[in-house]
Amino acid sequence: MQKLFVNYKFRLTVLGVIAALALINYSAQKKWKDDVVLWEDTTEKKPEQVSAWHNLGVAYLDQGNNLDKALPAISRALELNPNYDKALMNKANVLARKGKLEEAITAFSRVIELKPDNALAWYNRSLTYYQLKMFDHAQQDFSNAERLGHYVNEDYRKALARTNQTRNQ
Repeated sequence: MQKLFVNYKFRLTVLGVIAALALINYSAQKKWKDDVVLWEDTTEKKPEQVSAWHNLGVAYLDQGNNLDKALPAISRALELNPNYDKALMNKANVLARKGKLEEAITAFSRVIELKPDNALAWYNRSLTYYQLKMFDHAQQDFSNAERLGHYVNEDYRKALARTNQTRNQ
């Protein structure tokens, strides 16, 4: 009889632990219902974690293209690690989309300085130079991106060629 009672207590204890774990799991799932909530929670708990700030910025971009919230999060990652090339690249793209083209050029240039084989950085800086009507720089960066194997947008290639042809006449 005593063995049965001990076995019963053990089973109740195991059931109680399982119920507690299930409740914790349910609460965590509610808290982390999307990437923004997850990374906001992570940055709150670990404010010195570089990747958490960067991921929060990316989550803001993925969830409704919120440039105004993405930029401070990505900038915080760069305060913690100024050489984090992925964060620099995302910051440059956000700045370009916000129309802050000179700042975007600076950020793309820093990515290229850190990772000279980053074809996308060369390509995006080329597009940004083109918007600033700095066509020689745009052509040079486009050539570097193409040399490094970046996908070549034929419409952009033609636009650069027309621009160079018009300027040379």
